[in-house]
Amino acid sequence: MLKIYPAVYHTEDGKIICRFPDLPEVPAFSGEDKESVAEKAKEVLGRYYVKKSQDRETIPDPSNARLMQAEGDDVIEYVYTDIDQYWDNTKAKEIWV
Repeated sequence: MLKIYPAVYHTEDGKIICRFPDLPEVPAFSGEDKESVAEKAKEVLGRYYVKKSQDRETIPDPSNARLMQAEGDDVIEYVYTDIDQYWDNTKAKEIWV
């Protein structure tokens, strides 16, 4: 099952920082380049969604990225992830990042 959420990417001190505005309990994470951070974002979103589903907790609906306002040099992009690859017979990790 494909899940899509907007992510905000920001460059600071030579690192790319990513956060999900709709998922405030997921801490921001960073990496050296956009590609590695984008891959990590897919994994973080997948783990988050599975964990919340397993715990039967409410998952916020994603915002429309087109209606969001970027600040400064921030970039807003959708993150697409197939959560089926994160389901298995064990509980998802407690920590997403």
